[in-house]
Amino acid sequence: MRSKSPLLKPQCMPNGTYRLIYTSKEGNLVARMDECYDMHESGQYREACMLRSRTFPIIMEAIDEAMNDSGGDITLDRTHDNTLAAMEFIHTAAIDNYLMNMCEVAAAQLELLLDCDDEDPLQATPTLALCYVAIDDWDNLEAIEMDLDTKSPLYALVHLCRLYNRLGTISEPDFELLKRYHRHLCDEILLDEHPTDEAYMRGIMVEPAEPKALARELYLRCEVALSHQPAFVEALCERLR
Repeated sequence: MRSKSPLLKPQCMPNGTYRLIYTSKEGNLVARMDECYDMHESGQYREACMLRSRTFPIIMEAIDEAMNDSGGDITLDRTHDNTLAAMEFIHTAAIDNYLMNMCEVAAAQLELLLDCDDEDPLQATPTLALCYVAIDDWDNLEAIEMDLDTKSPLYALVHLCRLYNRLGTISEPDFELLKRYHRHLCDEILLDEHPTDEAYMRGIMVEPAEPKALARELYLRCEVALSHQPAFVEALCERLR
């Protein structure tokens, strides 16, 4: 029985990067990503997630072929629209898996993405850091910490969590930095509920976004990772009160 033709084919460029060329309209990843956006706008979040899940294996098949062709790791050509869309699919599929608490799967997808473009144009590293917190991969977290924005509240939080795992207690100097420079996140951590209500949506949509709304958005982003570190959260809340 004849095997089904792949929807994507890797093409090696003169500079050694790879493009993922679609061989039929089903492999047009730009159109698929537009379909995902349309689903989100119409509230079809589950359907969009399923489309990303179905698309990821198609991309992996092409990447595997490119790796076999090169004999090792590859760099994807993000200047090519269909290839950039493939990278976006990997990134968003990983976020889906992280939010579904499938953090090891998400970490593997994000590591693949960074292997294919170590300049991280899609900013996958922050989510990868949260995956490492969730799966207790402290060595890899330490290795990528300096790739985060060291002035960001996310960096301050995951760094403090890693040190807590190593020391067994809250690091006082790093706690003071978190409290001094990221007080809105500290306030959010202490709340019993974090609703995405109308007030929150207004705060996020205004330009610039309100600091309290941004703190809630970050907390919600970190919530899956923090759910795996209850001792750290309890110790942090005790120091914040």
